Amino acid sequence: MSEPGARVPLAETCRVVGGEVPLWPYHRARLAAAGLDEALLRNADTAVRDAARRFKRARPGQRFRLSLAVWPDERDLRVTPRSTSPTGRPSPAST
Repeated sequence: MSEPGARVPLAETCRVVGGEVPLWPYHRARLAAAGLDEALLRNADTAVRDAARRFKRARPGQRFRLSLAVWPDERDLRVTPRSTSPTGRPSPAST
């Protein structure tokens, strides 16, 4: 249970394929349904697109995910890239 006044973000985890997030329209629609306004959605579009592009030249077999956290009340968002090994264990992504 979170403390009163604690920052609790809206969060999405997205798969990256070839430097793109193929299911981004689905994730974006979920964020919109949760109440994100169009300005924050556009910011999320740009942040996710820019982060995903870092992995366009990934080696075959490499798997990447992006974790997006959005704090609508504070107009803040963060994208954290993650590499997923073939065992499924997440680790910080490096390019």
